[in-house]
Amino acid sequence: MKLEMLPELLAAIAQGFQMGKTAKSLFAQKWEEGWEKNLTQWQAELKIQPVRA
Repeated sequence: MKLEMLPELLAAIAQGFQMGKTAKSLFAQKWEEGWEKNLTQWQAELKIQPVRA
């Protein structure tokens, strides 16, 4: 890893950490009961944010 990439890497780690804090637990879901839901519905219900580029 190049030292110049460190700020970008730390920003990505911080973003991922914040996304994880915001989202609801993925382990507590009954996935088999939600096959009819589309991805957008799951994202909204679980507060999963799309990754910003």
